This record gives sequence, structure tokens and C-alpha cells, in this order.
Amino acid sequence: MRSGTCYSLYSIDSWTKQRLASEATSQKILSAQSNKNDFELDVDGGVLGPHKASIAGPGPELLDFHENLGKKIAKTFAGGSEELRPTRASYIYYESDDYAFFHHDRINAHITIILGLGGELEPLVMLPNFGKVSDEDIKVLNSINSPGSSNFLSEFSHHFGERATTKLIDFSPYEAVAIRGRSTAHGRMKQRAPGVICAICYAFVSPSPDWIAS
Repeated sequence: MRSGTCYSLYSIDSWTKQRLASEATSQKILSAQSNKNDFELDVDGGVLGPHKASIAGPGPELLDFHENLGKKIAKTFAGGSEELRPTRASYIYYESDDYAFFHHDRINAHITIILGLGGELEPLVMLPNFGKVSDEDIKVLNSINSPGSSNFLSEFSHHFGERATTKLIDFSPYEAVAIRGRSTAHGRMKQRAPGVICAICYAFVSPSPDWIAS
């Protein structure tokens, strides 16, 4: 396991990776494109951000990963907590120029586990210092052009200073990353080539304040 302040990386065996990658290929025909072009304030100070990708629901392999190995990883990341429940699971397909930038995961995703399944994925971008998002922040974010482009980071830093500090997480094909999906803003810059991931989420029955957007 390798870790930072808002994430940890966990080794994944090749058999699990192969099963999920195969199912991702099969599920792609069922995927639907998801587009959002602006920033929007969510409940408890989170933010819904611009994105462009295609998403498919889980098949039996991803459901098994969600209920078993993924849940063990989530419990370890949560310090052994027994009150976690699986909530959402999906395959996400990125084409060239697709992205998912600056967002918090939904309110039922205190922990998100991401596993790369193929292609050339851009690093995951974490923004651990940004904190709770205000209405004024949303106005500034929506004034910045091309939110998924590399130019965004320089404009972002200009407007938000220390709050815009980024951490790039580049993980190997046989590592899954667990992140504080609801409390820490994160995203993925525009893809230079296609790639696919699976993402599984977990929620606490009674989350402490450090697991929600703050």
C-alpha cells in the first residue's frame, strides 16, 4: 500500500484486473454519454463539475468486486470501520479529449475506489486544500474557459492561490486508488488517448465531518 493525505494505493491481482477489463469491454455497448458544461454548487459545500465521458452500469464481475475485495479495501482505507455500505459502481469510458474535472463525488460516495482497466489514462488530479465551495467560487470557476484543458490549472492557480494546490496520482495498471471522494475535490484532465476505468463507491451510515465536503 502507498498513501498520501487524501488517498491510498492498493495492489490488485492480475486475475481480478483481467476479469474487470473483459467485462468493461462487454459493457461498453450499454454505455451512455454524460456531458456537463458548467460548475454547480451541490449540498454541503460540494461541487458538481464539467465532464465528458460515457458510463455503463456494472455486470456481475464489478458487482462482486464492489461487494467483496473493494469493500475490504474501503474498510482498510477507513481505518477498519464496519459501518460502510456499497452504493454505486460503474465503468467509465474516456475518448480522446474527454475529461472529468474538479468535482466532489455524490453525497453517497464518501469513499471512491478507482481502477484503470485499459488505454492511456491521464493522472488523477487531487485538490486537497480547496475546502468547501461557495457561490462566489462557482462564479469564478464558470468564468474560466476550457475547464478540462491544461490551461485551466494555471488560471485556477491564479484565481485561488494555495487552495488550488494539486496532487497528481499516477498509479500502475495493478493498483487501485482509494480516495475521499466526497470530501476532496478531484478530477481527470483531457485525455490524449482513450482509456477506461471502473469506479466503486461506499458511504458511511453516520459520516464524521472529515468525510464530507468541508
